[in-house]
Amino acid sequence: MNENMKRISGKQLVCVLLTTRLGALVVDSLAFAPVEELNASFVLYMVAQNLLVFVLLLPLMLLHKAAPEENVLQVLRRTAGTPVAALVAVALIGYFLLTSSAYNAQFVTFVANSVEPNLPIELISLLILVTGIVVACSGIEAIGRTSTVLVVVIWLSFALLLVLTWKLADFHRLLPFEPDLSQWKRYVVVGAARNASLVMLFVLLPNIKGPIFKPVAAYTGFSLLLSTVMGLLMIAVFGRFLLLLIYPVYTLSALRDDLFFFRLDIVHTAIWLTGLIMQTGVAILCVALAVREFFKKVSTKVAATVTGVALYGVSSVIDYGQHQQLVQVHLSYLAIGFYVLGFGVSLLALVLHYVRKGKGSCQPEQSPSPSQPPSC
Repeated sequence: MNENMKRISGKQLVCVLLTTRLGALVVDSLAFAPVEELNASFVLYMVAQNLLVFVLLLPLMLLHKAAPEENVLQVLRRTAGTPVAALVAVALIGYFLLTSSAYNAQFVTFVANSVEPNLPIELISLLILVTGIVVACSGIEAIGRTSTVLVVVIWLSFALLLVLTWKLADFHRLLPFEPDLSQWKRYVVVGAARNASLVMLFVLLPNIKGPIFKPVAAYTGFSLLLSTVMGLLMIAVFGRFLLLLIYPVYTLSALRDDLFFFRLDIVHTAIWLTGLIMQTGVAILCVALAVREFFKKVSTKVAATVTGVALYGVSSVIDYGQHQQLVQVHLSYLAIGFYVLGFGVSLLALVLHYVRKGKGSCQPEQSPSPSQPPSC
């Protein structure tokens, strides 16, 4: 079956979004939090960040409602021409390659620095990308079904981590509640752009059954809940020492030595790895579908394999093994791509769709009576 004809439900979409995002949440909750906001004011930061993501996705949601059988590239190709759509496709492919390589570099750096320094970095990266190719080749329906199971397991893992580390918290560290908005907007704007997996809706709109307003709203709510709870817990446990930690969730999970959960840090690593593999797989699938939009004779599996090889090449060139700070800078600059593709181009496609629809609606209908006026 053609990949463009396969569909997932709204609930499966929520699970896919959460699974691809949860891996990043274990490091992103405080990645761009203002250092002055290491108290309960952090909640306001997370609320603003998630609301901004939801607002930015409104053009995609409206476009899906207006043209449910087309993605953004197809709408642009129909309304603005193939050259414009091809240019956007190239930008989209570059965005997915760079973001996926950066996320891959984050995890590889984490493994090399905190888990097992003797593991070969190239092999870890290769295994992640090979698994991502397999995920992409399995198709969107298989990804939807798998995500439904994984999201339950991952949420239970986070709940286990929360329960077992709750007693370590000193909630006096959450005070005072005094938000400082001097640099707040910059942190919210950059932090919101870390939802790179949401750009996949750019390509996958026709593969979703029914309206996507409620699924995106549900994803926003669950993401806000998890990131806020985990962020407040880490602030309550570590306080100002949190500024010195590169992987706070991993450090938090390593503090427990329970009889039945002796290595809770392994749970953290598994969550991150699972989310990264799913994010990589969905990114490869999106690139493959974008390529097939212009090269119909290329199968999805071939395009996914070539994309995976290209992604491995980009990941090999971008060596962050000894430069963890560069990963954050790299992802910060990629925030531009999120706003251009996730909002700007989507809004343009929505406007062009309605402009073309408006022009087409005033064409004269075929009628046996030549005196009958055109219907508008």
